Amino acid sequence: MADETTTQPDTAPSTSDAPVDVATTEQPTTTDTQAVEADPAPTSEADTSLLGGELKEGEPDPSADPEPEHVVPEKYELTVEGLELDAAAIEMAEPVFKDLGLSNDQANKLMPVAAQFRDKVATETLQSLADAGAQQKNEWLTATKADPDIGGGKLDETLHLAAKALDHFGFAEGSDFRKLLTETGFGNHPDMVRVMRSVGEMLSEDGFVRANAGNSTKPKPLHEKLASPAPKGV
Repeated sequence: MADETTTQPDTAPSTSDAPVDVATTEQPTTTDTQAVEADPAPTSEADTSLLGGELKEGEPDPSADPEPEHVVPEKYELTVEGLELDAAAIEMAEPVFKDLGLSNDQANKLMPVAAQFRDKVATETLQSLADAGAQQKNEWLTATKADPDIGGGKLDETLHLAAKALDHFGFAEGSDFRKLLTETGFGNHPDMVRVMRSVGEMLSEDGFVRANAGNSTKPKPLHEKLASPAPKGV
């Protein structure tokens, strides 16, 4: 006898037919990854202003230090440590600084360099003058020695007569004037030597004897001889 199965009618309400309670309907759970992707990318501090607004391209950052105002002064105040500046030199430099559009700070930065440049030029100029002076002395000495009237075989005689003239006028060896002749080189100048020799010759004809010649007789000064009365019958 067959087993009869009794089919019971499905009395469970159909899901599609049952009313849906929105309040109680379970929503899908949002994962952490999805949350990160949903949030907008944070704005960097450099792209925001102090009030939190985004900076437009080309707009200055108000949080940055303001650049100092570039001002070309009417009158520069220039100083160099350890150096007293010449007022006339500053007056000459100011038009150049203004033409270059330099501020007072920029001009002051140039001053130490200018001072070093001045010292270097001064040193080189002095050295150049010293070299030129030494060369000139040698040229005068060469010309004197080569002169047929005062140099050559007559050089020793010239020096003796010139020294006699200098001694007569109170410029003994070692005197300041003799030192000056050596320092300047004029003691080698042909014309100076020629003049001193001529004076020495005149004094020799007048009987002047140099102090170191071993003669203790002191000659009468030339001006006294010229003031002496003329001999009778002349």
